[in-house]
Amino acid sequence: MKLLLKAGILSLILIISACTSHRTETPMVMVPSEGAVIVSPMPAPRQVTVVPAGYTQCMYSRAGYYNNVWVPSHKICHYRRAPVPGKLTWIDGYWACSQYDVVGRCLYWDWRPSRWERTVVYY
Repeated sequence: MKLLLKAGILSLILIISACTSHRTETPMVMVPSEGAVIVSPMPAPRQVTVVPAGYTQCMYSRAGYYNNVWVPSHKICHYRRAPVPGKLTWIDGYWACSQYDVVGRCLYWDWRPSRWERTVVYY
């Protein structure tokens, strides 16, 4: 009887481990709904930059989704005279979340480095 019980328990353990070891989790990518936010914390910044001198105005963008990518609040500065020919806007670096699950956890953070732009899109 003991031998049969041990064999049954061992069989059950093997079945459970076989089922869980071959299971792969495919993240469910959600299309953001109105008011949805990313709830997982961002990694530390990859770079710390100083906003170039000469700006006329700096502001922070609002956090939100843009083309199904979560873009957190980040600094944007405007210049009257272009420090870089043809480019009048400085965008401070930030982490963007391009893959997330249905409960708002980010699965993949993508670093967007600081850069100059000709124009800026507010989202």
